[in-house]
Parts: sequence; C-alpha cells; structure tokens
Amino acid sequence: MSNPQSRSWHITAAPAEISAGLTGLAPVFDVAPDKWPALPLDYADACANALAELGRLSPGAASSPAARDVFAPPSEPAPQTQPVSPPVWDLVLVVDTGPSMSAWYPTVNRFAACAYELPLFRDVHVLKIKPTAAGGPLEQTAVEALGLNAADTPQQQKMIFVITDGVSSTWKRGQLWECLTRWAQLHPLAILHVLPYQSWKLSALRTQPRKLRADFAGCPNSRLVAQPPSPSADSPLSDDPATEESPAPAIPVLELRKGWLEQWVQLMVFSTQWARQQVLLIPAPAPTAPVPHPTPAGDTLIDASRIVAEFRTAASDTSFQLAVGLAAAPLNRHVMQMIAAEMLPWASPRDLSAVLTSGLLRTVRGSSPHGAPPWTSVTFDFRPGVRQRLLEQGESVNTRAVVGHLDTYLGPVVDAVRGISQRVQNPATARFPNVSEETLPFLQVECDVLAALGLTPDSAHRQAADSLATKIAEHTAAAPTPPA
Repeated sequence: MSNPQSRSWHITAAPAEISAGLTGLAPVFDVAPDKWPALPLDYADACANALAELGRLSPGAASSPAARDVFAPPSEPAPQTQPVSPPVWDLVLVVDTGPSMSAWYPTVNRFAACAYELPLFRDVHVLKIKPTAAGGPLEQTAVEALGLNAADTPQQQKMIFVITDGVSSTWKRGQLWECLTRWAQLHPLAILHVLPYQSWKLSALRTQPRKLRADFAGCPNSRLVAQPPSPSADSPLSDDPATEESPAPAIPVLELRKGWLEQWVQLMVFSTQWARQQVLLIPAPAPTAPVPHPTPAGDTLIDASRIVAEFRTAASDTSFQLAVGLAAAPLNRHVMQMIAAEMLPWASPRDLSAVLTSGLLRTVRGSSPHGAPPWTSVTFDFRPGVRQRLLEQGESVNTRAVVGHLDTYLGPVVDAVRGISQRVQNPATARFPNVSEETLPFLQVECDVLAALGLTPDSAHRQAADSLATKIAEHTAAAPTPPA
C-alpha cells in the first residue's frame, strides 16, 4: 500500500478566476515602479486558489454536510455542496516584517490581492508584525479593531494566517506567543512558513508531526483533535477519546505552497476525517533562532572569506550567483528584486531569501531625502569585506551587466548612480559625483566595483578606484562623529 502522505492532493472545486489587474486591494507593501522587472509570482495565485474549496464551509455548522477521507485516492469523488452566499468569513493576514522577510513582500502583495478577488471572504485585513517596535511587535489597537481577541459570531467569522520565516527577533519575545495562544482558542489559525520545510528546524518555529481532526467544519484550533503520528503511515488511526486530546491548541504550520494549503483546507472543510500536519504546540518556549539574518551595522570583525566560502558550500548555484550579482549594487529590496529578475530570470523569492538569511548582509539606515521613494535608499549592505570577496568570484561581464541595469532603472531617480555605466566603461575620463552623506553609500559600492575590475595596480579601473577611495576617506574624516 502506498504511503498516504505521498499521494497527490487535488481540489475538486473549480478555481476562481483571478483578474489580471488585482486592483481591489491596496498593496500591503510599497511596489517598485511599473517598468521595473520583477520575479514571477504565479505560485502566489495558486496558493490563493487553493483556498477556493473553503466555499463549502457553512457558517456556524456543527459539522460538514458530508465528509471524505483526506487520504482517499484522488479519483474518489468529493461531496458536492453549494458555496455560502453571502460570505461571512474575513481573512486576516498577520505578516512578519523582519529584515529577512523583505524578499517575500511582493509575494504577500500578490497573495493578499488574489485572496481578495476570491468570492470567499467579506474582506482581507493585514496586520504587520514589527520586530523593532518599542511597544511590542503588534499594535494592540489594530488587534482590537479587527476583533482578534473576541469570539466569532455565526454572521462574522475570521481566519488568520501568520506569514513568516520564523527568523526575526520577534519570536524571542513573549507577546506574539501570547497572541497566538489567544487566537488559537477563538479562530482557525495557521502559520504560512515561507522557508522550505527542510529549513524549519533552523528557525524559531519548532514543529511536531500530528494527526489532526476538526471537531466541526471551520472550527477554531482549540477544537482540533490532535494525536501523535502512528508508528506506520498506514496504521489505522485510533478513535479513543482518551488519546485524542492535545495538551495545547495545535497550530498547523504550512509551507507557502499550494499542496500544503490544500491539505489545511481539507482539514477545515471535511470534519471527522484525519489529516497529518506539522504543528506548533502552545505554550512552548521560544527558542533562539540560529538562522543568520541581516543585523544592524556595527557588528564585530568577521572572516569575510570564511562566511562567503560557507555560503558557497551551502547555497544553491542560483542563490550564490544572485549574491555575486548583488555585490555590484547598492541594495534595497526593490533593487534586489530587479537584479534577480534581470540577471537570473529563473530565480524565485526563495533564492533571494537564501541571501537574506545567509549572514552576509547587515541593515543600514537609509540615506535618501525625506519623502523619497523607497527604491532610492540603501537599506542593506554586505558585512565588512564580503562585497569584495563576492566580486572576486564574479565575471567582469556580469558585473558590468549589473552596472548597466543600475544605470537604466536607478539612474533616472538617483543622481549618484546616473552615468555609472559610462564611468565604469571609461574610468580614465570619469567625473564622479561629489561625496556627501546622500551619495556616500552609492559611491562606496562604485569604488568596490572599480577595484574589482582593476586587475592590475596600474589599470585605469584601479587608479579610478584609488582616487574615489581617497575622496571617500577625506569626506569620512571630515564628517562629525555621530552621537553614541
């Protein structure tokens, strides 16, 4: 007999059509200019469409009108019911905004817009987790306004998805764990983990396998019955009530992929049937997340060659090529997306996420004028020495290509970048912008690129790099020391 976990999952209900414009919901996060390239996000549409079968849920029903075994072969027909009309469910997306999550902002935008277009939810709400907020990672007034701490009524019910990579310092603080505990008592709650399952053990979310069964369709997590997994995947599941109870509400943790979401939907819709899921049990201690992530500038001395070599060994070829390409650019999330789309069109947000969780980067304070678009500010930088080591690993033709894309997309809006491709092509006659606090982050990158292209000490690129480095050093020496 085949392992039930290896069988394919399918949704029998026809997926809802997603409109091309997706203009019904404002973007959750700022978007880059229209003409900037972006990575494909088709799977975000598929993930949202995986929710389509939630249309089977009846408000306040004690159980679904019919049920099937979620481990049944795909050929087995599913019970047919009519979707609820009008919808009574609101979808609440609680989105982690830690630095490493910036790779997933376009995905969140797309997923939220697609979910809004589905005829399943009255509305889609977004609540941002802010790891560095002084008053706590969640704004309590927003939590109360959404009614997340209150029980649902049959006429107004909520589903909650927490979207995170489980890496940020938020998960070391107690408030978020307390909120999850409260919400699991009152609503259907699941965590959408953006990292692949194999990497979960490195994040702060330590999951355990469980067999779950809903007490009734669309029930809150507190009404999920949980059992430890059977010794054998094909062993019969016990219906002994004494063994069904879990010591704490089980919160399913799902990889942000269509098949994982389909499993959770089956659990929500077809009560009385068992499904195997990875779950987070609360209360639980919040372990320290060992995944590297962008840290504030000012970190201690590092061995740049060692951490680049370690990343080269652990990362995929695409992720490493992306890191090498990013080394030739001043970084923010929009520029990262643009370079990935132009240089590695087969890349995905996971490849960019691998760079952000590699330990190669640090966060820096943006230097753009107040009110300037976010894609004109430098918010990430490589840790000391890392950019140079990565540039040494790249080919000059690719480095020049990245510089050309910067001139094309960023040059029209950032004076310090405008004309960079000409300066790199003809460094002997180049006239560099004046060094100032605003231009400094961009000119530091240009200096490193020129040095990497200068293969000999007497080359024009190396001489231009030395000249620019002298100007940068003079500016830095004359600049006032920032307050401690």
